Amino acid sequence: MGALLSSIYVIPVFAIPIFLIFITTKFVSLDEQIFIKNLTSEVVVDGPKAVFVNPFLTKSHEIKKALSLGPMEYCVVKSILSGEKRVEAGPKLVFLRSYDKIVRDETGNQKRQSVCLKSNEYIRFHDLKTGK
Repeated sequence: MGALLSSIYVIPVFAIPIFLIFITTKFVSLDEQIFIKNLTSEVVVDGPKAVFVNPFLTKSHEIKKALSLGPMEYCVVKSILSGEKRVEAGPKLVFLRSYDKIVRDETGNQKRQSVCLKSNEYIRFHDLKTGK
C-alpha cells in the first residue's frame, strides 16, 4: 500500500494557473509577427511584445519573421479579402496585416529586384492580358 501511495503525484492547485500562463504566453521579437486565428477573426501582433494566446478562443497561432527588403528590392502584397495589391519598397521590414499574403514571382521568390534607369534609358511595358 505504501508503494502505491508513493507513485501518486499531487499537483498543487496554484501550479495549474502558472503552467497555463507559461504555455500560453508567446514572446515575439523585434523582427517577428504572431498571427492568431481566433474563432471568428484573424489578429496580427507585431513584435517586440509578450502576447497571451487564449487557448479557449484561439484555433491556431503562428510566429513568422517579417520580410527584410534591401534598398533595391520590393515585394507585392495582396489582401485575400479584397484582392487589392500593394507594393512595399525597401529598405525596410515588411510587416503583413491580417489576411495579407506576399505574391511570389515566376521563380517563386518573395523579393523582387527594382530596375534603376539612367537619364537616357527607358522601359516599355507590354500587358500580356490586353496586348497593349
